[in-house]
Amino acid sequence: MYNRIPLIIQHPSSKVYYKEFAEKMQDIQNKVNPALCLCDEEYLTMFSEFFPTSKTTTSEEIITVVKPIPTTLANDTAFLQLSSGTTGNVKVIEITHRQLIENCQEYAPQAELPSDSIIASWLPLYHDMGLVATVLLPVIVDCK
Repeated sequence: MYNRIPLIIQHPSSKVYYKEFAEKMQDIQNKVNPALCLCDEEYLTMFSEFFPTSKTTTSEEIITVVKPIPTTLANDTAFLQLSSGTTGNVKVIEITHRQLIENCQEYAPQAELPSDSIIASWLPLYHDMGLVATVLLPVIVDCK
């Protein structure tokens, strides 16, 4: 709704060597060239290295910076998803609003999720199942 296409990326981790992290961030920069990178204060220096427009901010500040667009179309990109990159460089996949809604509407009955379901997960938001199945699916099919 704010004419922005979000992409959630993995934050630096002690489980990943810096060189591998740097290569992945450079690959993302080359493929996506983000206009803005929002991050926690503790990661600002590291992300600024790859994304010069990195900054920390609050959600309220973001809303005042961008203007809502009047409509969102079904085939508009809802978000970008990155492949894991375990078999090579990361791939950027565009997910449309239609794909997201249809996927969630098909998934919920298969997972037997009535509206009084409560979903919890350990998966991070940069993981497709973490974002879709535990954050967006509850919003789309109206469960907790």
